[in-house]
Amino acid sequence: MTSSVPDNNFIAASQSQFACLFGTEVVKYTHLLAATGRFTHHALEQLIEIYPPAHLGIRAMIEEVPDTHRLEGVLGNASSLEAIAAIDRGMMWVNVRRVMEWSLQYRRVLDSVFNERERLVSGLRMCKRSIGVLISSPGARVPYHANMQGSTSVR
Repeated sequence: MTSSVPDNNFIAASQSQFACLFGTEVVKYTHLLAATGRFTHHALEQLIEIYPPAHLGIRAMIEEVPDTHRLEGVLGNASSLEAIAAIDRGMMWVNVRRVMEWSLQYRRVLDSVFNERERLVSGLRMCKRSIGVLISSPGARVPYHANMQGSTSVR
């Protein structure tokens, strides 16, 4: 899937007035990352396919016990399609860390977002660029999002 967002244009132009608040206040931006096509079920399946299984962080929560416990798991012989189906069914998530090292498509999105921030905030230079993608169940406490250094999360 190709992006329907012009390169380097993920934050709505009408929000550029928030640039002066960067680094001093928490600012919630509306973004257009979904339009990149990188966060569909199919794209996330492809990402899991190319990512080294040993580096995937697979977690689940058990809420039936008084003290909620986290379980850790491995992909094993499951396909990426089976992994996404399991995420859709359960209270679990998969953390795909440093995704830009394994996927040129996500690297391009990352660079575009960081370049746009630098254009919006005078004098800002983001030297350490990293992104992880957390793929979570609809009922999990953490929705689909991308963590980026220099911010809490982009949802």
